[in-house]
Amino acid sequence: MRRVILFFSLLLATGVSAQHFQISSPDGRIQMEVCNEKTLSYSVVYKNKVLVADSPLGFEFKDEKPMQGNFALLNVPQAEARSESWIPVVKNKHEEVQLHWNEMTFNLEEKEGNRRRMDFVVRVYDEGVAFRYQLYGGRKIGNRQITKELTGFSLPADATGWAAKYKRNYTSSQESEFVKTTLNYLPADTVAGLPFLVEVDKQNYVAITEACIDDYPGFYIGKGNSAQEGNQVLATRLSPLPGEKEDGVKARFFEKMATPWRVILVGDHPG
Repeated sequence: MRRVILFFSLLLATGVSAQHFQISSPDGRIQMEVCNEKTLSYSVVYKNKVLVADSPLGFEFKDEKPMQGNFALLNVPQAEARSESWIPVVKNKHEEVQLHWNEMTFNLEEKEGNRRRMDFVVRVYDEGVAFRYQLYGGRKIGNRQITKELTGFSLPADATGWAAKYKRNYTSSQESEFVKTTLNYLPADTVAGLPFLVEVDKQNYVAITEACIDDYPGFYIGKGNSAQEGNQVLATRLSPLPGEKEDGVKARFFEKMATPWRVILVGDHPG
């Protein structure tokens, strides 16, 4: 089952500017705001509490300038209310799984230079948020090469995380122990596996993970370099291509590439 209901969500009447867009979950408890100003960023609110503060988005490429802001919007972003259901092969907890979410797509183009294009797609569920990028080929002949994904997660520095730490060769059995660590005490060389659970406080939890991986490197959590007062930014670390160094090429594409979904599960308990 799939139904689509279109409605505008610019929220100008509530005082949100033309470059700030907010999309809510179907039950209204979760809001994600996307800010398109000098840089592209997002934040997540749960029950009127900011869980993920203003966090960076974008990419770095080999032999190109970073792609992280100064975008023009090519569309008027609209929210689409969607739902789907399916029957699990093994009916363990549910005979039928039903999902409902609101979705918004941003068609972006740089205002200067090569005017590179990028789409940013957001979904907000009752259980959390998910977002992904759609990248397009450049004007030059040949592959574009991703060296870094700039997606960050700005969380309270004194929050507690459970980190499954791996070596920096980005190969593992995915069977490491999840070590309880305060976020601002994470080592600078952290390469943590997913899911990455964070206790913001005793009433608010988030878990960072990914979904729908296809022709894209694996996603690990690292400690970001950017500083925000009272917050620690967690960084996206991508597994390098074979033969590449850690700061080398992570993925190549020619015409277009859709990244996996970056997923932030939200709840008032970790179960």
